[in-house]
Amino acid sequence: MSASAADEAEAAWVAEMFRTRYFDFLIKHFHEQIVGMPMANEKPLRRSYTWTKSVLQLRGLTTKAPRRGVLRRKSEQRPLPGKMLFQDGSAHGWLADFEDLGNILCIHEEWIAGQDNTVRYNGYVLQIPANRDRYHFARATIRVAGIS
Repeated sequence: MSASAADEAEAAWVAEMFRTRYFDFLIKHFHEQIVGMPMANEKPLRRSYTWTKSVLQLRGLTTKAPRRGVLRRKSEQRPLPGKMLFQDGSAHGWLADFEDLGNILCIHEEWIAGQDNTVRYNGYVLQIPANRDRYHFARATIRVAGIS
């Protein structure tokens, strides 16, 4: 028996098992049940979940899951402690005559505040005081301005 004929025999057996005995199972649970089960030729089934799912979908026994809606899509991951760097060194028309441009440019860095409401910047520990709008700033993004 050739490999493609063996594949077709396995696919037919899987489809028949799903159609007759496990019709009310989810594909995941169906696959867990049939892996290792002896087929018609007494060999145990050793196929992956993806192969099983593809066979059932190609034969029209199951359908693909619909895409997630807008509200159920994965959200952006929480930022980890670190920094993002923003620099704006563009020469504006009103600065064209200014000779020492380096003294007025600054670097804006976004840091994530630690659990103790502090930001570490260039060897300094900056304490962020509470205000009436926000009691703590743990894990908040803080913009720090430094001289370039």
